[in-house]
Amino acid sequence: MKTVSIAAAAAATVVFALSTAARADLKDTVNRVRTQQCPLPARTPLSSSSRLRQAAQRVAAGTPLHQALSSAGYLAAQSSAVHLSGAVSDAQVGRILAADYCGTLTDRRLSEIGAQRQGRDVWIVLAAP
Repeated sequence: MKTVSIAAAAAATVVFALSTAARADLKDTVNRVRTQQCPLPARTPLSSSSRLRQAAQRVAAGTPLHQALSSAGYLAAQSSAVHLSGAVSDAQVGRILAADYCGTLTDRRLSEIGAQRQGRDVWIVLAAP
């Protein structure tokens, strides 16, 4: 019985680590596009926000952005969300963002990011407190 619980705890830790790494990779991808690949790049990268990550999870579950931000305890002066479907890799996410979302990504009023990936779907929430 102990072996099973240790194995289950180890598996949960691995899943959490992969999930955390995936969000960090998405943040890095978004920041690379924002600061290097858009025609009028932003000068500053977006900071990670645990509340925006919670909002992104809620948006992924179907909650409207304004309600997701409120439920996560994030009072946004400005906000925007992007949903990509069918993006397998971070490189594909970056290409799609650079081609279609530079206006949103480089909005200098936005300063923080939260992201959620579920399979081939990616939700990115950008906001400023």
